[in-house]
Amino acid sequence: MDSIDGFIVEVTNKRDAALTVFDNFIGHLKSIHGEIVRIAAEKDATERLAATERARLKNEIDGARKELAELNLEIREAHKTLEHTIKENARHKQEIRKIMDDIFQKKAVA
Repeated sequence: MDSIDGFIVEVTNKRDAALTVFDNFIGHLKSIHGEIVRIAAEKDATERLAATERARLKNEIDGARKELAELNLEIREAHKTLEHTIKENARHKQEIRKIMDDIFQKKAVA
């Protein structure tokens, strides 16, 4: 009987050791699962934030492009106005020269 009792004690001890190892393994798996869930939630939050930032930046870029187009239009209009003013000044200069030539010719004749 001693050998059977010894065998039962040995089997019981090995079973308890196996259960401890199994419980530790399950605990480790639960810990890993918790980390996976946390990382997945963090990833989702990061992706939502990235999508929000992309949308904000797209709106900002679109606004900047619209403003740039408006400024380019203003620059073209200002350039046309400048060219018109330069031509007008040249015409006025020409007229003034003609008037001055007429005045000097009248003085020379008189």
